[in-house]
Amino acid sequence: MRTGVESWGEILRSSGRGYEDPWLERWQTLLETSRKIPILELGCGGGQDTRFLTELGFAVIAADFSNEALELTRRRAPEAALKNVDLTRGLPFPDAAFRVILASLSLHYFPWSKTLQIVQDVRRCLQPGGYLLARFNSTRDPHYSAAEKQEIEENFYLVGGMPKRLFDRTSVDALFREGWEVIGADERVTLRYGGEKVVWEVAARRADG
Repeated sequence: MRTGVESWGEILRSSGRGYEDPWLERWQTLLETSRKIPILELGCGGGQDTRFLTELGFAVIAADFSNEALELTRRRAPEAALKNVDLTRGLPFPDAAFRVILASLSLHYFPWSKTLQIVQDVRRCLQPGGYLLARFNSTRDPHYSAAEKQEIEENFYLVGGMPKRLFDRTSVDALFREGWEVIGADERVTLRYGGEKVVWEVAARRADG
C-alpha cells in the first residue's frame, strides 16, 4: 500500500492504466436520462470516465483546472468537448443546463464552506430532477489514513502538500441536506489508482419544492 501522495501528474497518468473501476456501470439507467443533453464531468482527470461515457455514445463536456488533465482526456476521449474550469470561481454554465453532472474524486480539495458553495452551484446547473453522481475520499481510506498529514479543519488536511477532505456519513449527509434527494450513498472500494481505495459514492437528485 502506498503511504505517500504522488504528484498530480502521476495521479493523472495512473488513472488510465487499466485498474478496475467500473463504478459508472451501476448508474447506466440514470445516465440514460441524459441521452439528449451533454453530461458535464467536473474534474475529468486522466479521462477514464470520459472515455467510458463517450464509448457508450454520450455527449460529454469534460472539465478540469489542469491543462495536463485536459490533454490526457483529449487523447483518450477525442469525441468529448473540453473546458478549463476552476471550481473555486463558480461554474461557467447557465442555470438548469444539464440533466446529469459527474464529479468523481474532484470535490474534496476545499474548505467546508467552499465545498458547500460548489455543490450548490452544481445544483444550480442541473435541471429540476437532474442528477449528480459524485465520489469522495472516505475517512476509512487506508491510502490517506496511513499518510502523514496536517489538519486544517475537521476532516480536512494538507497531505504531501495537497489539501484533501475526507468524508464520513455525517459530512455526506450534511453536504446534501439542502435542496437534494439522496438516491444512494455508500462506501465502496476502487482499484483505479492501484491498491484499495475507499470512497463514498453518492447519487443525488436535485429536489425542488
